[in-house]
Amino acid sequence: MSIERRECVKSGNFFVRGGDAACLDWQDMNDWFEAEQRVERAQELFESGRMEDALRELQAALRINPENGEWHFNLGLTLDAMGRYVESVDAFRRAIQLQGEDAEALNVLGVSLLRTDQLDEALRCFERSEQLNPDEASTYINRIELYTRLGEHDQAETMFYLSLQVEESDPRAYFHMGQSLAERGRYERAIWCWQQVLRLEPGDDLVYSKLADSHWALGQRDLAYRCFIQQMRRVPGDTETLLDLGNLLIEMNRTIEAAEKFRRVIELEPSNAEAYYFLGELALKSGHVEAATESLERALKQDPSLPGVRTKLAAIRLDRGDAEGARVLLEQELSLPQLAESSVRLRDELGQLLLQMHLPIESVGVFRKLSEEFPSDPRYLHKWSVGLFIAGDIVGGLRVARRAVRLDGKFAVGMHNLAAASIKLKQFRRAAYWIRRGLRVSPGDKRMRGLRLRLRWVVLKSRVTGVVDRVCGLFVKS
Repeated sequence: MSIERRECVKSGNFFVRGGDAACLDWQDMNDWFEAEQRVERAQELFESGRMEDALRELQAALRINPENGEWHFNLGLTLDAMGRYVESVDAFRRAIQLQGEDAEALNVLGVSLLRTDQLDEALRCFERSEQLNPDEASTYINRIELYTRLGEHDQAETMFYLSLQVEESDPRAYFHMGQSLAERGRYERAIWCWQQVLRLEPGDDLVYSKLADSHWALGQRDLAYRCFIQQMRRVPGDTETLLDLGNLLIEMNRTIEAAEKFRRVIELEPSNAEAYYFLGELALKSGHVEAATESLERALKQDPSLPGVRTKLAAIRLDRGDAEGARVLLEQELSLPQLAESSVRLRDELGQLLLQMHLPIESVGVFRKLSEEFPSDPRYLHKWSVGLFIAGDIVGGLRVARRAVRLDGKFAVGMHNLAAASIKLKQFRRAAYWIRRGLRVSPGDKRMRGLRLRLRWVVLKSRVTGVVDRVCGLFVKS
């Protein structure tokens, strides 16, 4: 069982409470015994993994005795294990209403609220749980995940160290702390945390994929590959890991193996749109345009909301001369709500294609958002400025391009564009300044040398025109 599935259950057995036979009349005893038997069967079914059958038994027991808080609690645990978190929230709330507050019930309710993105209420549950029992590690451990979700990583670390003061050997604390560190790009420390999870709970079925992601982010592809293989040995049908492994293999130039992984995903999940998408990408890179089109269209059929598919198909149509068809696909891509959550690579590719299609305003929107997400990366500022220049906003383009050069004093392409825009605005001294800076950074840059020749010609032409205008002015006056 993974760390995430064990969130707040201390005993390893979800059914940790019993029934209550108090206040029943003798005439109701037969019904009560039937309900108790159903709850016992539900526990057995739960432990054997037959969740649907366990749920039916609990629901039948509660129809007999709907006021039993312990059974509502067990109902909540069963629904949680089935991934039906909204319903589990209702069951846990009812259990607390009937039984009163205790630290354990508040913790499991808080976890279900986390799963349904009700973060404020989840936080209140965990804080109240701490008030009731400050020696319960789960009240701190669950807040590591919560604060990570909120992006409040300092608070997450505080909860991590508080949890260790209560219980040093709970793997969940290290698991969630690893997630917080990874989200901040502190991958070495994240790897250490997940290695502690393996030390404390070698059977966890999620941690190897986390380790693989962090090694991959550090450029340690061989280590990432080995971790993905370990994950596949533990969970052979893990399609998410297969997709990640396929993409890693692409980076390792092992495209035949990558394609095998994506086809394996389709065998396991014939409706998996991402697998078709990645197969389409591979086919496109290999020059097999027809095969790429077929895979991409299948991906679109399986999931019309999947970002990136229309961008690839638009590029294919543009290459075939169907500019209008490409334009329609790009407009549809831009309208996808999921676009904002898609990968940086996909959005960058979209922005580039919009520039190629002479849709600069639309490209500006894409690159502006990317530059806001990555304010220290001059490339997105540069591409944003290019969109502004093409759209005719020279002043705005200059402002954004200067920001890119301030971030990277050796960003020669940005200096080239600043010089070209300054020439267009007839700011010749400013243009000469940017050309000199650009040539110092890249003395052999042919484009910058060509721009210097252009500047000399424009300045000469301007001076000649000025002389002619003055001479003509004299004749007019005479």
